[in-house]
Amino acid sequence: MVLIVSYNVLMRYFIGKPPVWATEMTEWILLYATFLAAAWVLKEDGHVKIDVVLIRLSRKKQYILSVIVCILGILTCGFFAYHGGKAVYSLYKRDVIMMGMILMPKYILVAVIPLGILLSFVQFIRILKGLLAGEVSKGDAD
Repeated sequence: MVLIVSYNVLMRYFIGKPPVWATEMTEWILLYATFLAAAWVLKEDGHVKIDVVLIRLSRKKQYILSVIVCILGILTCGFFAYHGGKAVYSLYKRDVIMMGMILMPKYILVAVIPLGILLSFVQFIRILKGLLAGEVSKGDAD
């Protein structure tokens, strides 16, 4: 993405003709990077937390809150992965095309959304399994 944006800026500045595909490709890469990285960031305990509340709770209440958050994450991600998958399948069956500088089937672009959410769903299950087994999470080890 950095290379595409740099190329776009250089072409616009020096030649006056930026490539027509650069902005669209950058948007797609940003979408893919966001959804494919979400589960990894969850695994690394890198998502934003309101720790002002967490540090005031006892260890037991922190544990209970973590379990609740995981269950809510599983339910939410499961819901959106399922319905997102149905939407992608519908786009595929109807052969919807993205109308832009680059024509492509829309399902290819948006398929990463339910896929990324499904990966987060799996990660929430792994975290909950670890919590229930008594394993220390990355955030607790710090």
